[in-house]
Amino acid sequence: MRVGLAAVWVVAVGLAAQGCVERQLVISTEPAGAELFLDGREVGRTEPGKPVSVPFDSYGVRIVTARRPGFVPATRRVVLDPPWWQYPVVDFFTDILWPGTIEDRRELAPLVLVPRGAPEDPAAALARARGFAAHEERRP
Repeated sequence: MRVGLAAVWVVAVGLAAQGCVERQLVISTEPAGAELFLDGREVGRTEPGKPVSVPFDSYGVRIVTARRPGFVPATRRVVLDPPWWQYPVVDFFTDILWPGTIEDRRELAPLVLVPRGAPEDPAAALARARGFAAHEERRP
């Protein structure tokens, strides 16, 4: 009876100490203060010296977008390839049986936001449009 109870206790402790993988995508912008979107979903706002850390569950292609008023939005396509220990069969051991936490932290190069130019003078834009129209009228 004691052997059976000891076996149950060992299994219970083993299940309580299951392994896990924590995946984080770390995103920063230059300049800071931009809203960040991952696959179209808002995930936070950068602050000076403080990037945004976003947990993710699976690997693959992701689209990261940064927006800030007065700047042109920056978009980047990011490919998150799985490390060797996340391939099928091996991942069973690292996700379930490994007796600790494995961290997979991916830091992106900062997304650089470019300031928008000053708006064009409406009169200058209208003159330019009329010039294009006149040019089109002269074409045979």
